[in-house]
Amino acid sequence: MATDHVRVYLVVHADTAVVPSEAQWRSLFAQAKTKPLAHAVVLAARAAQNGITAQKRSVNAVQLRRYTLLGFEIDRVDVDALTVVLNAQAVARGVSGTLKQKFLGVLQAELQESALDLGYSAAQAAKITMAWAGFGPRATAINEVRLYLAAQAAIWYA
Repeated sequence: MATDHVRVYLVVHADTAVVPSEAQWRSLFAQAKTKPLAHAVVLAARAAQNGITAQKRSVNAVQLRRYTLLGFEIDRVDVDALTVVLNAQAVARGVSGTLKQKFLGVLQAELQESALDLGYSAAQAAKITMAWAGFGPRATAINEVRLYLAAQAAIWYA
């Protein structure tokens, strides 16, 4: 449907030796919002979503706080403007592929850069990766993220 909003769910994985604290996660996401694409997402995100949400952490004892689920929703009318920012940042960061691949690549690069800004080593920052959990019109993305969480229940739930 042309008027449907675009909803995005991404999983951030910190494959680090030390389990990230809640404060470290919050600090990392706050810093990431200063980067060009993440900042544009915050500006375009629907008011109901209040920007990018990033409070869901993995709680399984083995994977405790190593995964975070990000989510946000963008009005269809803002997609073109956000795509301009995405394409510019993809070129600047050497990320290619489909729009979906560029989106993931640029946001991951911005998150890793944010880690460096906060004093993480290059090796630590490189271990912060992202993967898709849901994307598309609201109903589609919600269904995809539900399926993802059910399939990965051993990570996300105690």
